[in-house]
Amino acid sequence: MGMLGTAMLWGLGGWFVAIAAVIAYRCLNGGIGLTGILAHDGEAQADHRPAPDRIQMLVMFIFALVAYARLALTTAASHCMPPVPPELVALLAGSHGIYLSGKLTRALKGKKRKS
Repeated sequence: MGMLGTAMLWGLGGWFVAIAAVIAYRCLNGGIGLTGILAHDGEAQADHRPAPDRIQMLVMFIFALVAYARLALTTAASHCMPPVPPELVALLAGSHGIYLSGKLTRALKGKKRKS
């Protein structure tokens, strides 16, 4: 990698760090509201009850992120990103399926209540 490529790599890395710092600052400062982010509706947010499907999706996302980062760091010598393992894709698809089925169930229950 030439000097220009190295400079671009450091510049892009610095940009990502700056964006992450601004987002973290705004979250901690209250500029980005995180209250009730894991709840489904106003009642659940008022009771501070997290939704199980949102929690499992968050946990599976973090697990997948850590697993792929670990895979990328162990294959760093090849200077390219490794392919995403099919098991990881299946894990994320299943997690999103569980989340969407819960969302669909709540939507259908909401329609029945209005009728």
